[in-house]
Amino acid sequence: MRALSLESRSREPEKASKLPPGVERADRLDRMTQSGDTFPMIEDVYPEHGMLLGSVTPLLTVEVSRLGVPPLIDKGLEFTFTICSKVEPDPDAGPFDPVPTPVCVNSPGQVWGDTWRVPAGKLEWGKQYEWWVRVVDLDSGATAQSDKLLVTTGARQPLTSAHLGQRGSDGQEFLPVTGNYTSTFVDAQVAVAGPPLSVTRTYNSLDGRTTGIFAPAGPPRGTCASRRSRRLLT
Repeated sequence: MRALSLESRSREPEKASKLPPGVERADRLDRMTQSGDTFPMIEDVYPEHGMLLGSVTPLLTVEVSRLGVPPLIDKGLEFTFTICSKVEPDPDAGPFDPVPTPVCVNSPGQVWGDTWRVPAGKLEWGKQYEWWVRVVDLDSGATAQSDKLLVTTGARQPLTSAHLGQRGSDGQEFLPVTGNYTSTFVDAQVAVAGPPLSVTRTYNSLDGRTTGIFAPAGPPRGTCASRRSRRLLT
């Protein structure tokens, strides 16, 4: 999973960098490491950007690495989660009309609390929200803040078979958008001339089919492999 951008420890705004994001991040990490202080680095967050939440009380999670050597009396890291309603601009609004203010919910500062569940009654179904997390190193004062992540609350729709067997954008077996876990198994394979002769099953955690010769794993994948393989096994 990709690491998210770091927020500068300085309280003053930084000048815009002309370096590519990856180079700028590496340069900042190098400078921070040489300073000798401890500082947090956000490695991963969940739920991810663009996800459909099947709950109005979602659990927000962050994974953080702490670089540097902490002092003998370690004060730890403080986590603050924020989730706000997504405000869409009004195309009919005039230049002097007030700008809509998003409704936000903040967690209390939690020392070593890298998860937070949004309280009941704060979110609504069928709405878009942006959430982020800010981490503060209580020993050095260094901070890190995640990007703003857009999520939507809503009940998951039943999947069609066309959605099954799909992997994530980076090839991972879990697809965050649908919540489906998929894994592939090769039951039989014979070396022949022409098209491959094999039986390959794809397991899907959201596949409701539990009967048939291929059991819950679902039908075989491929083109001509299924017919020829079935004859071979009978």
